[in-house]
Amino acid sequence: MVKTFLLFLSFGLLSIPLNAQQETILYFDFKEEIWNLEGDPQKDGVFFGTLKNRLPEGTGNFKFPDGRLYEGEWQQGWIEGEGSLSLPSGEQYNGSFQKGVFHGEWIISLAGRRRIQR
Repeated sequence: MVKTFLLFLSFGLLSIPLNAQQETILYFDFKEEIWNLEGDPQKDGVFFGTLKNRLPEGTGNFKFPDGRLYEGEWQQGWIEGEGSLSLPSGEQYNGSFQKGVFHGEWIISLAGRRRIQR
């Protein structure tokens, strides 16, 4: 009886995620400045990645309605840490972000293969 209980307990514990983060899709409503489980990709930003407390946390991708794409780190719903921002024109920014803004050292690769480093 005890062995059976321990076996069921161990299977039950294995089914519980050890990490509080989960991977999912969220939409960012720019007008209301809130994250939603549903949205319109034509006007809302679309996030795919890990969440913690219903906010982007860890790593993920975010596609802006204008075609820009961010791939990188997130903290408490903010683009924060190392990442890459690709523009529809082919330009790409690689470096650090703080609260969604370029910060620290970075490299911009232009469509004509020129690189600018700061």
